[in-house]
Amino acid sequence: MKISICGIPHEIVYANDVFNTDTHYGQIDYGKAVIKISKDVSKEQQDEALCHEILHGILVHIGKDELSQDESFVQCLSNALYQSFVPIFEREENKMDVKRYCRYTDKMCEFATEFGYCKLTACVKGLR
Repeated sequence: MKISICGIPHEIVYANDVFNTDTHYGQIDYGKAVIKISKDVSKEQQDEALCHEILHGILVHIGKDELSQDESFVQCLSNALYQSFVPIFEREENKMDVKRYCRYTDKMCEFATEFGYCKLTACVKGLR
């Protein structure tokens, strides 16, 4: 799985026994553009860790390295973001026939993701 952080694709890897899960559930390698998340924790903890590592990545890419190194700040903000956005995506009224609907082109598309956004750059640029 990949995610774009400030336009840079990062691979997300779920791994066993990579972390001391008493203190860390994930880590980001800025040079390799890889985020590792522990498989040894719950799905919710994995999602929270992913949000945390993405926030580290955003802060580094916008030149706020000092904030990225402040674990307390990153933890508080990533938890607030996670808790704010997850309920929106889980609400029944926000779910749609997402297997085909592309919000970029307002057409049915076999490449739409679970939230209705197409994975194809061609759709984003209106070339499809």
